[in-house]
Amino acid sequence: MNKKRSHIVFLLLGSLFLSSSIISAQNNVAANEDSIYISQELSETRVVGQKSKDNFTTIKNTDISTQPTINGGIESIVRTQLGVSSNSELSSQYRVRGGNFDENMVYLNGIQIYRPFLIRQGEQEGLSIVNPDMVDRVEFSAGGYDVSYADKSSSVLSVNYRTPQRSEYSARLSLLGAEAYVGRAMGQLSGSTAIRYRTNSYILGSLDTKGEYEPSFLDAQSFWNLKLSNNAFLSILGYLASNKYDFIPQNRTTTFGTISNVKTLKIYFDGKEKDKFLTGIAALQGGFRINRSSLLLSAQYYRSAERESYDILGEYWLQQADDAQSSTSISQAEGIGIGAMLSHARNELYSSILSFDAKSTTRHSKEHTSRFGITYNTEYHDVNANEWERIDSAGYSTQIKKLRARRELTECRPSAFITHSWTPYISDSSTLGMELGLRYSYSDISKEHLVSPRLIVRYRPKASTVLRFAAGMYANAPMLKERLRLDGSFNDNLKAQREWHYILGLDHDFYANDLPFRFTVEAYYKRLYRIVPYNIANVKISYKGDNCADGFAVGADVRISGELIRGVESWLTLSYLNTMENVDNDGMGYMPRPSDQRFSISAMLRDQLPNNASMGATLNLFMATGLPFSMPDSFSHSDNHRMPGYKRVDLGIYKDFAIMADGRKKWQNGCRELLLGIDFFNLFDIQNTISYFWVKDTQKHDLAVPNYLTSRRFNIRLSIAF
Repeated sequence: MNKKRSHIVFLLLGSLFLSSSIISAQNNVAANEDSIYISQELSETRVVGQKSKDNFTTIKNTDISTQPTINGGIESIVRTQLGVSSNSELSSQYRVRGGNFDENMVYLNGIQIYRPFLIRQGEQEGLSIVNPDMVDRVEFSAGGYDVSYADKSSSVLSVNYRTPQRSEYSARLSLLGAEAYVGRAMGQLSGSTAIRYRTNSYILGSLDTKGEYEPSFLDAQSFWNLKLSNNAFLSILGYLASNKYDFIPQNRTTTFGTISNVKTLKIYFDGKEKDKFLTGIAALQGGFRINRSSLLLSAQYYRSAERESYDILGEYWLQQADDAQSSTSISQAEGIGIGAMLSHARNELYSSILSFDAKSTTRHSKEHTSRFGITYNTEYHDVNANEWERIDSAGYSTQIKKLRARRELTECRPSAFITHSWTPYISDSSTLGMELGLRYSYSDISKEHLVSPRLIVRYRPKASTVLRFAAGMYANAPMLKERLRLDGSFNDNLKAQREWHYILGLDHDFYANDLPFRFTVEAYYKRLYRIVPYNIANVKISYKGDNCADGFAVGADVRISGELIRGVESWLTLSYLNTMENVDNDGMGYMPRPSDQRFSISAMLRDQLPNNASMGATLNLFMATGLPFSMPDSFSHSDNHRMPGYKRVDLGIYKDFAIMADGRKKWQNGCRELLLGIDFFNLFDIQNTISYFWVKDTQKHDLAVPNYLTSRRFNIRLSIAF
């Protein structure tokens, strides 16, 4: 495993060297895809903004810089979009309209990004791959997207990095880490390089479990673009991340229960945890345009090496609250509950994914545009998992978890899509647009052929109103995690989960106090087939490994967005969701899925001081009802319970010394940002539950002890940009 892990550095260096050679030779390479979605004026080598694709929302880069967020990524804004929910500030993961984390797609410059497989806690995740300093355009879809995206059913986050038009520099420093960015424009060659370091020790210190937290997250990435001619370009993206999580637990005290039955759990720990996740990406893109047609070619290599290792012994005492608060000693309260647990893991995973992609766009006329694409993916996974957990209490011993898995898995996934969009009717007052597409994919392990038709209709009866309808088949192609059963065996015959989606939406633009606003409402229904049941603990998803259920998801989302003050956008989102599943032969009928979060409210409110544009504030609000949960690795709905709701408010206040009160820059050719900010995380110090720790009392009853998230913390940050 170590030998394999070391190869990743040489791979990235080799890819950079290869790309430099190609650039120097200026061979007959291609230019960026001039699609109807991204307009790139190749004659000037600059990207210009354009309206979002159908069923996509554009997230402005200016919304990111003043965000009060622990992880420092754009996911804090994504969480406030239509249909999105989350119940952990420590994680960059999110759920969309009844799906889970593994059903979301992230594209960076058109390249699909994969998340680590062994991550089980938000504390381990580290940095999001998207670096906000390098971002040019961010678009998000909660459903109804076209056939050009891969076989995942919940959402698409599409990010494009920019090519600088001049030399630019920035640096950021806070209590949570540091960042640096350099952008250069050198004639026909332009690009950017950034490095980030983050540690959450200060934040994790507010958790119930006390100990020595030593998380260390470091990443570096570089994106360069070469203009070969007015109609051709070549670009390269390199990314390397090292996430380490070392933890020596010491003790824990948690009070839980109801008003009439309050208990306190005390645990004293021995042992440690040591995890490391090393990830690298090398991608080469090129394209050219001839008349009305464009071609984009991509090659990507993703490689990760993950290791999870821990041996932790815990001795616990369970007491009633009145005994815990009195002078009664622990030894006198042993009858309430006393025991010990031992957790062990030695998990290693090595993954590599090689992908080749070709996409073409042809604009036949003003009314007709066709797109076609083919992709060939080959995936290799080498997994060696060994983990177990044992509880000793009151004279009995129980092994509640055991997993042993050893497998090398290679899978080839060819896929193709074709889509045609047209505007059959256009007038001065209204427009009608349609897009019809077909997607095909194949897995050489399950021997399954997937065919997914999709239709998107967009009708604008007047300039301020748009009606949208989307329908089609979506699939979740199984990867390593879905195939792994709890007994350590792999299901090579596992089929893709399939879903029929129906989405109806309305966008209406209006003005209030001469400021622009938009009202958006979407209703959706998903019919789910061949479901692979799963459960979630923190951010770890465990699958049953069999297609043994069917279900549905139905809901509606409402969003109002606009400028409370001119030039600064805010929004409020309300969502309703009901997602159920019926597991074969369990006799329970339709029961809530683990992602069944019925109601949620999220908002991002931004404001500035009256008559002083240099000072402002950003308020993030999240409120959601509780998620279902059950005992670890249990797929039975008979023991389903509900967590308490998730409630959180984060506040960021900032002063930009590079801006005058009237909004003009102080230094036209010098510093463009000199920002000092203070963030208040969990402003109202609300206790939120992320998962449960299970213990047994003297009556052999299983008790779910809540694992609480972070309490109130503040952060000071300084950023400077030229």
